Amino acid sequence: MTNRLIKLDHALLGMLHQQPMSGYDLRKIFISTPLKHFSDSPGSIYPALDRLERAGWIRGKIDANVALRPKKIFSPTARGSARLRAWLKAPITQEDIIWHIDVLMLRLSFMSGFLQTTEIVRFLESMATETSAYISSLRDYFRGVSSEMPISAKLALRGGIEAYEDRLRFVRSAIKELKLAK
Repeated sequence: MTNRLIKLDHALLGMLHQQPMSGYDLRKIFISTPLKHFSDSPGSIYPALDRLERAGWIRGKIDANVALRPKKIFSPTARGSARLRAWLKAPITQEDIIWHIDVLMLRLSFMSGFLQTTEIVRFLESMATETSAYISSLRDYFRGVSSEMPISAKLALRGGIEAYEDRLRFVRSAIKELKLAK
């Protein structure tokens, strides 16, 4: 396994940090929560758990309390927790804003209980800065070419800008909420 984790690996590592679980437990979460966009297929979950275990980021133990069909319960190792913390604290780039907003939201979902509120606020402030910069470049582009664009292209671009503006409003609101919760 390379040192590079895919989005599913991070989701599994984050969920296991919250609570040790079996592969079956994880599959049930993928079926019944907003994480359902991840595949709940055994052909996805179990190979990912195997990759994480071989890399030393999680450890599985057989639950001897279940006699009929023993389950393997996975939990993160110290190395896995350090890996998760590094991923959560990684700098945000404009490419993340453009191409990986789902990953940023996944990171945010695992931060409470793992990072301090001030660290979460810094993450969101960075997200706001990068989002604002990208909105500004989109608006500049729109001003420069909109008069020559077909109406459908104009509407699509304007819709994209408005979606980023909505995301920025959410991020600013989340920052305020976190600061009030301190």
